[in-house]
Amino acid sequence: MEMVGDRATWRARLSLSGGSLGAAIGVGALVTTMLPGLYQGNQLGQKVGIVGDSITCLSAKHIEGDFNARYSFQIGCKDGITITQGTQYAQQIDKSVEGSPTAFVVNLGTNDALQDEHDIGPHNNNDIGAVWRDLTQLDDDLSNVGCVVWVTVNEIPDVYGSHVAAAINDWIHARAATRPGNFELNWWGLLQQGDNGKLWLSDRDGIHTTHAGQQKLADLYLQAVQKDCPAGTVPAAPSPPSTP
Repeated sequence: MEMVGDRATWRARLSLSGGSLGAAIGVGALVTTMLPGLYQGNQLGQKVGIVGDSITCLSAKHIEGDFNARYSFQIGCKDGITITQGTQYAQQIDKSVEGSPTAFVVNLGTNDALQDEHDIGPHNNNDIGAVWRDLTQLDDDLSNVGCVVWVTVNEIPDVYGSHVAAAINDWIHARAATRPGNFELNWWGLLQQGDNGKLWLSDRDGIHTTHAGQQKLADLYLQAVQKDCPAGTVPAAPSPPSTP
């Protein structure tokens, strides 16, 4: 299965988006924002920060249901958000008056890839080096966090011939393989297994999640934190500069 569908089909569907994830399935359908604020859930539980774009926002209620009993958590997400914009949300959570989280889940980069394809983003023209620098800056901003789970992005935006989504995933693969306290949740890999892509992704744009996909993603966030981020994980050293 290639990119959960053929290239021509996804080019036509993504051309409706104009570089915005939300617009791809209808204006107003994904006006989704959750600003960081106070921790919710079990106030005695491990503190967890979660940042993402509309894909995370779509799963927000399921995340709340999964995390509520065991964790004290904050979600920062917004339709159309890029890595740089998501970094601001992560900083807000990290500097919370209630204390910094000991674990983070990061699901960002899809909009950077989409905007690059439409030549409207901050890193158009396939500027992989700039995207990697944005990821490294976010990683540095989270250097005091003991455990960071990086979620790989859907590579369907690369149907236009760019490689930004794939490059984001390459950065995540390398970070998880070489840096203590950094882990990979391979969402893109799971989407390519069996009928997962058909079950979990909207057939209107191949990126946003169905109801089943929204619950599955929330479950995967929980499983990753439980497996990879025990309370008290020691932060890794700051990262060296990335080069494309």
